[in-house]
Amino acid sequence: MVLLGFIGTVHMGGMLIHKFIETEVASSRDIIASNRTKEEAELLARDLSIMVGDNREVAKRSDVIFLCVKPLDIKGVLGELRDELTSDKLLISVAADFSLDDIASVSRARAARVIPSVASERSKGVSLVVFGKGTTASDRALILSFFGTIGYPIEAKEKDLEVLADLTSSAPAYISASSHQRQARAGKT
Repeated sequence: MVLLGFIGTVHMGGMLIHKFIETEVASSRDIIASNRTKEEAELLARDLSIMVGDNREVAKRSDVIFLCVKPLDIKGVLGELRDELTSDKLLISVAADFSLDDIASVSRARAARVIPSVASERSKGVSLVVFGKGTTASDRALILSFFGTIGYPIEAKEKDLEVLADLTSSAPAYISASSHQRQARAGKT
């Protein structure tokens, strides 16, 4: 049994918890979560029967830690958890603007970055995956398995994440909407 920890439950963290339970890649009894506002995590716990703790408890008890906080909060959270983020932990960050080198500078945990798209909520999205230097073959298989249940995990290079995230998330919708608006103004719809 692998215990999954989620730090940050409002947007991406909450979606991942819901989808992992829905797709049965994880059981609610194998998930512990925390959030900056404890009430948000408690609401999720009532809905899904997951465990709730503070950030340190989540990091201490979990084998795999999903870091789902805002990019501006990551450094502070990682600093708070420095003693808990040991090499026996796998840390998966879903933040777009915090590199694997940034994570390695404040954490000893094996690390990966995953950028799921908004379509992952419908199990149709692409999740961009970048594996850190210390990740094992088992880590890679586990991450691909988790994100394979909610869409299509694609291994990427970290330097390409920004462009690829634009192409796999909302950019196509913006392009389509813009094209439709131009056609409507031209009287072609």
